Amino acid sequence: MSSKFDKKIKIIGITLVKDEDIYIGKVLGNVLEFCDKLIVLDNYSTDKTWGIIKKLARKHKKVRARRIADSMKSHNFIEKYAGTKTWIFGVDGDEIYDPQGLKKLRQEILDRKYEGCWRIWGHALHCVSLKEKQGLARGYLAPPAKSVTKLYNFSFLKSWKEDRAERLHGKNKKFKDKYPDWQNKTRDYKDFLKDNWESSRLRCLHLSFLKRSSGENKKQRKQRLNPTEMSSFFLKLVNFLRNVFYYKRIKGSYYKTSRYQKGRIVAKKVKEFL
Repeated sequence: MSSKFDKKIKIIGITLVKDEDIYIGKVLGNVLEFCDKLIVLDNYSTDKTWGIIKKLARKHKKVRARRIADSMKSHNFIEKYAGTKTWIFGVDGDEIYDPQGLKKLRQEILDRKYEGCWRIWGHALHCVSLKEKQGLARGYLAPPAKSVTKLYNFSFLKSWKEDRAERLHGKNKKFKDKYPDWQNKTRDYKDFLKDNWESSRLRCLHLSFLKRSSGENKKQRKQRLNPTEMSSFFLKLVNFLRNVFYYKRIKGSYYKTSRYQKGRIVAKKVKEFL
């Protein structure tokens, strides 16, 4: 179903992945219909991830697949959309979105429901277990944990250029003069403040605590860092010191454990994601 308003509005997805071959097919497949174009950047995976991506790109013309050696150059691929009627949707290789929720959200975006919003926020379940056959997942809900959804209205921008930044993580945003109060939270649609997990249109299973690569052992999974941590000297130092002084309590990514393990562990039925 198309909207009378949708002629110029586009939704472009961008994915940055490395060694995600267990779930990458489902991750990308679930967002295909939501996006008009899907940019998939592979940071030279060593497992089967790149093969899965290439197969998907051959099947779907909207998928643009590239390999990049430097994850901190990934923002360059979306800079040109600043100032256009484009929504940029950032998807990680460990995020499985609800395709039916995205279908409803796409129509709302095309109908300009969120035209005055800079960013749409959504729910996430930071999974500690996922039973695909039973359609059950356990984990920490966001909120109260930090959400990971990344959906931005680039029509608010004059420019967003970064010398070195992971896509959608830089700080050099320049907004149009008619949006001087963009930081006001009324310009962010806080989906999770008015909806719950079951009714949210923008929600994902965040698999950062699960095994995501066929070439990964249990120790590697616990210690696996995200691209920002791997490229930042400060976060590398934080992880090193934390592992030295708190080795017996927790070992792994400081970013993940400090932001995603909040609240209590809950169980959810997630068949619609799988």
